[in-house]
Amino acid sequence: MKLQIILLGLFLIGLAIFVFYRKRGKTRSFLDRGFAIRAHDSTQDHDNHHDDARVMVQTTHFIVIRLMAPKGSAYVGYELMQALLSAGLRYGSRNIFHYYEETEGSEKILFSLASAVEPGTFELSQMGSITCPGLTLFMEYSNNSEINPLNTLTLMLDAARQLSEDLGGQLLTDKLRPLTEHDIKRWRLQFEGYEQNNLDLVIPA
Repeated sequence: MKLQIILLGLFLIGLAIFVFYRKRGKTRSFLDRGFAIRAHDSTQDHDNHHDDARVMVQTTHFIVIRLMAPKGSAYVGYELMQALLSAGLRYGSRNIFHYYEETEGSEKILFSLASAVEPGTFELSQMGSITCPGLTLFMEYSNNSEINPLNTLTLMLDAARQLSEDLGGQLLTDKLRPLTEHDIKRWRLQFEGYEQNNLDLVIPA
């Protein structure tokens, strides 16, 4: 009887030791997993910061000006073609017209012009019979672009005004509101601030 009590006591002690170390192992395992999760989150956050930086560097913005023909009329054929060429635009990629800057034997697109009717393209072989109620001029800019957005905006406004004089119609914003000097001033201020931000991002050598 005494031997059975001793054996039972040893069994209970062994069971208690087993349970103690098992719980300790589980706790350590949980802590290890927790640290791994935190380390992963930290790395992910670090990567996200880099992703945010890349998005900031690669962000592209657009300025859009629409020229809509007078009510009940449209821009047609070779008259439209002549006006576009006179404004310095040339037919090019994506089957739309572009205004190019020539530098050191290469060309850069400063801004573009599309039809206001989807899909916005022109078929050069059918320009004689084309009819469209409006035109869309647009420029894109980003802080890693070599193009000066203020100069490009001035050129696009000049072209839009010339087209308006040659073809008639009203200049509008992308929201189809009449284009005003307030809109133009806001764009210029936006570009001035944008250029300053770009200068702040430059890292000295």
